This record gives sequence, C-alpha cells and structure tokens, in this order.
Amino acid sequence: MGCPDCYKHFRSQAKNILKKIHGTITYTGAKAPAMEIPKESKSQLQKRLEKAVKEERYEDAAKLRDQIRKLEKGKNG
Repeated sequence: MGCPDCYKHFRSQAKNILKKIHGTITYTGAKAPAMEIPKESKSQLQKRLEKAVKEERYEDAAKLRDQIRKLEKGKNG
C-alpha cells in the first residue's frame, strides 16, 4: 500500500491484518526505539560512592552501593 487509493481499496484486508498483528486497529502512538544509556564503570560509581559518604549523603551512597553490587553480580553471574 503506497497511495491513498490503495488504502481505500484494501481497507478491509488491512484492518484484518493489523488486528491479527497488533491486536487492535486503533493507533496508539509510535514507539521510539530504546536508546542505550551508557553505563558507568565500577570505578566511576566507587568514586561517587566515596564522595557521597564524605558529604554524608547516605541515601545516595546506599543507592550507589546497590548499583555497584548489581554491576558486580552481573559480571560474575
């Protein structure tokens, strides 16, 4: 389907195909491809952790500690 006439002519077939593929014929918005966010290295996280502890930002430090553990677990497991 490339022109307005094709859409008119193949309307019923297109509806059936779209319903089979997507489960609906209602447009719900385009999905953007997931962008890969660069991950911080363990050493970068460790530096941020040390700074957070020094500044007594313990909640931030705990989150950073958990990120480091998750990173270590991912490499080992």
